[in-house]
Amino acid sequence: MTSDSVVGIAIIIFVAAIVAVMVGIAVWWFWTATFGNGVRMSTSNATVLRCSKCRYDLRASRSRCPECGTPFINRRRYMRRLTSDWPVSPIEPRRPEPDEGREILLTTENPTEADFLERQLVARGISCVIVPGEMSDVDPKGKFPVSFELMVYSNDLESAKAYLRHAQGLDEE
Repeated sequence: MTSDSVVGIAIIIFVAAIVAVMVGIAVWWFWTATFGNGVRMSTSNATVLRCSKCRYDLRASRSRCPECGTPFINRRRYMRRLTSDWPVSPIEPRRPEPDEGREILLTTENPTEADFLERQLVARGISCVIVPGEMSDVDPKGKFPVSFELMVYSNDLESAKAYLRHAQGLDEE
């Protein structure tokens, strides 16, 4: 064996040892994050919904705190409805009146929420548009929206509010 081949073998063993240590750390991190101190951690404890006023556990509640009566929106259920609660037969949106104004239905920081709510309303025959709300100039490349306003025509406002209440689970009281 030449000295070059011995050095080559030593480098391979060194790199293999580093990779083995890194894999060991990753396995240890995953194991402790999943099982903790030998006891499986319940995922439901990590995501307990609590009332913003009285801190009551809301996991079994639908849309109001049973303790103090405060309405709340389960964001996970709300977003699931926005992405999956499509009408069987979409309705063609009506043409707005020439002098009909638009009103804000919802202001959100989540562009996905605004997009899916717009799609749901259009599928239900309600014309709407998303406009950028408050702008931020933190980005050195230019301004970008930090909020989005979903606007509907005034004659469709009540129908849009009714669907929004349904999607948010506030009509289940």
